[in-house]
Amino acid sequence: PAEAAEGVFFRPPPFRGAHDLPATYEEASSRLQYVALNTLGVDAGNPLFGHVSAIFSGSYWQDAIAASPIDTGMYTFCCNKTYRRTPGSLKVPCKDLFRGLACSGKIAPGVFGAIDHAILNNHLFWGSWNRLGRWFERWLGDDPGNITVGESMSFLETNILGNILYEDRGIKMLVGAFSPMFGAPKGRQLREYASKHGIALAWSFGPGLVNTSDLRNRRALNFRPDVRLLDSTTVRGGLVNASAEGSALDALDDLWVQAEAARAGAAELVEARLAELWVAAKKALPLGLHLRTPAAWDCSDWHSCLGRSESGACVCYP
Repeated sequence: PAEAAEGVFFRPPPFRGAHDLPATYEEASSRLQYVALNTLGVDAGNPLFGHVSAIFSGSYWQDAIAASPIDTGMYTFCCNKTYRRTPGSLKVPCKDLFRGLACSGKIAPGVFGAIDHAILNNHLFWGSWNRLGRWFERWLGDDPGNITVGESMSFLETNILGNILYEDRGIKMLVGAFSPMFGAPKGRQLREYASKHGIALAWSFGPGLVNTSDLRNRRALNFRPDVRLLDSTTVRGGLVNASAEGSALDALDDLWVQAEAARAGAAELVEARLAELWVAAKKALPLGLHLRTPAAWDCSDWHSCLGRSESGACVCYP
């Protein structure tokens, strides 16, 4: 499926290995990085793709972005009739997973300075949802309201045509989903990974889902995007220009221990209990560690800055 999508939209040299797979590491690393543009201003990544989101540097926009109007995998599975008729093609329940998808737009990618057609085609692909109106409501409305899990699939796919390097701060922040990861072994690994590579780490609540295996039946779940909370390891490590008293960071670490202990005694923590822990974490940390979802004109340096905090300051790398 990946080869079918990339070959149609971006036309890279074909893989030379068996079954349309790369024959070498160099071939694999020469392909694009799939990225979702956060057009709805959501605090968390789409739960369909996992529990960790990587926020990339805005510097790639100038010369390394090709923006598909919709998710290219979704287009391949649901709208590309040639692929759908191919023997052995992956069958996806599109009507159940992607309700509202009309397959009526054009898939031509956009680039920096020439992207309006991609935005308009996104609107056509999701015409029954009025994407343009919804985006402006989310960006500029006095009360942008809630969104649904299903609605969060309607992003532009702004792929990076290049390799993302740690030393260039290509990944400027990692965002872990609070409910499935805070106090969990994988959450600890995420903390260690972020610290090892000098990447700021934050937590988001999003829809508050613990288990995404039943996502098809929870598409209508609506939630109000919240702030992102900087992790205590990021602040203690001096990675960014945000600070807090040690007692506040200790309080967050105490909540981590509580979550860790609770997870050890249960196969899966109930979502209501995790919502309580999230509220406690927000109360424990000062507003300077509460990051808003980035908005236009918030900060002058989007390569170094993560966004504006609830205290009004831009949180940036030094």
